[in-house]
Amino acid sequence: MENVKLTARVLQPLFAIFALVYLWLSVSGTIDFALLSPEYWKANTVVHPDAEIATTTRFAFLGIRLLHVPFGLLAILMAIAIMRLVQNGVLFDTRIASRFRWAGMAVALSSALAWFTSSWIITILTWHNPQGPMPPEFYFSIEAASLILCGGGFYLVGWIMGEAITLARDNEGFV
Repeated sequence: MENVKLTARVLQPLFAIFALVYLWLSVSGTIDFALLSPEYWKANTVVHPDAEIATTTRFAFLGIRLLHVPFGLLAILMAIAIMRLVQNGVLFDTRIASRFRWAGMAVALSSALAWFTSSWIITILTWHNPQGPMPPEFYFSIEAASLILCGGGFYLVGWIMGEAITLARDNEGFV
């Protein structure tokens, strides 16, 4: 049990560092591209050189491109919460099962949103082209598809754990 607690204690700050890196890498480049460095937008090969990009379009790009980030952050926070409980010696508890389900939903939703919104990026980039915007492109990402399935797996583990805890508590009354 002490090794489990130690592992949870070590993982907590690593998850916290990962949360900061995740936010930095997800947000900084997108803000730079969308708002701070307009020349990057014009340098994109699908954007017409004469296109005048409206500020509202830049904010729309920013919002759509970052739509998945809060859910990814929620998944990381649920992992930290699980590690905190484990560090305190809590193992077979409905709180852990619940956090596993929340983490699973957040991972799957974050990945699905990132995958879906990536299909619309070309449309937003070309919105102000003289010939009109390009239609959304189907985009396949094996990483996003894998994370959606992993999120489903986390959800299932949390569900099974919750059911097992409920059964164990029900059976305690019979013994």
